[in-house]
Amino acid sequence: MHQRYHFALKVFHPGNKGICDNERDAFNALHEHDGMVRYLGGYTHQSLELPAIHVSDSSPEEKKYTHNILLEYGDRDLGLLFAEKLPPVLQDDIQVFWQSLFAVAEAVKGIHGFKVNNDGIIQEFSGYVLLPLILIMTC
Repeated sequence: MHQRYHFALKVFHPGNKGICDNERDAFNALHEHDGMVRYLGGYTHQSLELPAIHVSDSSPEEKKYTHNILLEYGDRDLGLLFAEKLPPVLQDDIQVFWQSLFAVAEAVKGIHGFKVNNDGIIQEFSGYVLLPLILIMTC
């Protein structure tokens, strides 16, 4: 049986290219941190909107584009994982649990105050993370 790879598509509507670029840059800057959902790629395409009919306006419609990023798919958040999974009991399971949790903590630490160099322009990102935003991949 073939294993399928699941991914998430995040769509940024016309006018939100800057937000898409910032998010892409953030994922690229964090790619070396283990435990992070990976940025797989991105693309832009012309938006499929029906043209408005303007009887008095003969100017052509401006083309609008959506900007998209592909990410690894996290199928549950950390809070849901804690609610569904019983705590480990055996010594080896306890050790694996804490090592995995520390990997998540290390990844979260990496998103606070990281810097991105875009052609000599340094952008510093800082933020906070809510438990529902920490995604877990359970393959």
